[in-house]
Amino acid sequence: MDFQPGEFLNVKEVHYNQHGLLLLEGQGIYRLSDSWYPIQAGDAIWMAPFVPQWYAALGKTRSRYLIYKDVNRNPL
Repeated sequence: MDFQPGEFLNVKEVHYNQHGLLLLEGQGIYRLSDSWYPIQAGDAIWMAPFVPQWYAALGKTRSRYLIYKDVNRNPL
């Protein structure tokens, strides 16, 4: 996913499957539940199922991250 400086997810997301991301470029801030995490290129984040999440790109350059999901997980 690509974000220009100042761009952000327009909703707080919640997913039933665990997943994670690897920030490839730039920097930003990631919200997991009620905690905020500044991230920069090279950082990885793991997100547990059903944890509210949100992201915003910070800095002067684009941020780009690779997202991966366990799509074969049974939601029940």
